[in-house]
Amino acid sequence: MGLSRRLFQGVFLTGGNNLRICVRFFALYRELIGLGEQEYTLNLGSKVEDLIKLIVEKHENMKDMKGMLVAINNAFVESDAELKNGDVVALLPPVSGG
Repeated sequence: MGLSRRLFQGVFLTGGNNLRICVRFFALYRELIGLGEQEYTLNLGSKVEDLIKLIVEKHENMKDMKGMLVAINNAFVESDAELKNGDVVALLPPVSGG
């Protein structure tokens, strides 16, 4: 079942004390994961840093993700930001240039 089919009125259906988070990977991260987006389930009260740990556990080639930019629902956040059920998290590699 596709990600969009699991949505009901914009909110993921979950049971109990879980959050379902959609993570979108961009640029290098998309290449390392091999997917543009993936769904993760975390406990209520989880933060961005908890999500990153879970991603690294599942995809060891992501362990050196230094300088990553993280956005929740199109707003950039820090790693201590709390996640809510149905959030869409974007992971972007650091941007450089001049």
